[in-house]
Amino acid sequence: MKLPDLSPKHAFTFLRALTGFIFVMHGLARIYYGTIPGFGGYLDSQGFMIGLQLAWLVTIGEIVCGSMLAFGYNVKYCAIFHAIVLITGMVLIHIRQGWFTVGQNTGGVEFSLLLLAVLLLLYAKDSKPGGSLG
Repeated sequence: MKLPDLSPKHAFTFLRALTGFIFVMHGLARIYYGTIPGFGGYLDSQGFMIGLQLAWLVTIGEIVCGSMLAFGYNVKYCAIFHAIVLITGMVLIHIRQGWFTVGQNTGGVEFSLLLLAVLLLLYAKDSKPGGSLG
């Protein structure tokens, strides 16, 4: 049985679009469920003096940069933004939770590391800082 072919360009486009969609949904969920004030309070408790403003910045950034990533605009800049957010989240929360996201424990670093690896690929594959690749 011959499996259907899938071009690397189409696979890459799907990966980029899905990654952007994941970030957009993260930001939209925070708005929908009204968790931005709690997120801001947590950031304040970690020593950030403008926690609520940072929470809004991250949330809007996830939606805007996630959308741009999904459509292939300014991929390098969007990848950098999301990587900063992911690394900060890993340092503040996820590393203490262990490895697994679900299963033996919850909230671990495995999903964040996978997203970082995808962002690295998207960054490396993008043709130019303001450009797009299929």
